[in-house]
This record gives sequence, C-alpha cells and structure tokens, in this order.
Amino acid sequence: MQSNIIDAFQIMLLGMSVVVLFLIILIFVMKVIGIIIYQIDSINSNDLDDSNNNIKRSKKDINNEEEKKIALAIALAREHINKK
Repeated sequence: MQSNIIDAFQIMLLGMSVVVLFLIILIFVMKVIGIIIYQIDSINSNDLDDSNNNIKRSKKDINNEEEKKIALAIALAREHINKK
C-alpha cells in the first residue's frame, strides 16, 4: 500500500516537473519571438512612415469634405425652416 502511494507521488512530481519545464521553455520562446518581431517591425516601420503620411493627408481631406457636406446640410435645413 505504501509503495503504491510513493509511486503515485513520484509520477505526480514527474508530471508536474514536465509541465513546469514546458512552461519555462514556452516563456523563453515567446520572449525570443517578441524580440525578433520587434526588430522586424522597426525595420518595416521606416518604410511605412512615408505611406502613413499620405494616408493621414487623405483622411484629413475626407474629413474636410465631410465637414463641408455637413455645413451645407445645416445651411439648407435653416433655409428651409426660414421659408416656412
């Protein structure tokens, strides 16, 4: 009876050790991949800065046009109300 409990305890410790070792390796691999991705992102961000500036400009133009349309709609609504 005692040897069965000791065997079960040893198997439990072995299994828990394997899981902890797996988690430690997983954390290490994730940190290495994070460093690699950071390096790749810093290289690619220099290339994308120019295209992002163009996108921001076009969004500003779109916002200006939308504001003009809204202002026109408000002006037309006021004219319509004043005619009554």
